[in-house]
Amino acid sequence: MRTDRPVSVGSLARRFRWRVAGTLTLVVLESVAFLLFPLALGWTIDGLIDDDYAGLIGLAALTTVALVIASARRFFDTRAYSSMYRTIATEMVEREQSAGSPVSTISARSTLLVEFVEFMEESMPMIIGSAISIGGTIIILFATDVGVGAAALGLIVL
Repeated sequence: MRTDRPVSVGSLARRFRWRVAGTLTLVVLESVAFLLFPLALGWTIDGLIDDDYAGLIGLAALTTVALVIASARRFFDTRAYSSMYRTIATEMVEREQSAGSPVSTISARSTLLVEFVEFMEESMPMIIGSAISIGGTIIILFATDVGVGAAALGLIVL
């Protein structure tokens, strides 16, 4: 039992590094897959205009991969973060009971632990996904047209 360290998002990430790394890897893969949809859709439309179905097959493959990754992430996230909460909540309750803390204090600290874990499970993927979406869109805009990419980057800075 770890009673000597305060609980923080950083300490949870370090302590459960493999679970957090696994979930964040799936978040990155899912975000990149969804970022590629407009490109795949463009290739599909271009191919269908020329009676070529390779783009459509690619779009179907990307959709399948994105669906599998998104499902796996949600399946893995729930289990990883539930076990993290169960571990740290059990340790905290044992520590507080041995210190003679009142039930209200234990309950309040348990609720705070829920907030830490929910932040890591819900907010972190949203933040990472948003950053990848914005960064990827800027890169795509620069690759398409430098002027449009520069204008979009300027708007983000403003």
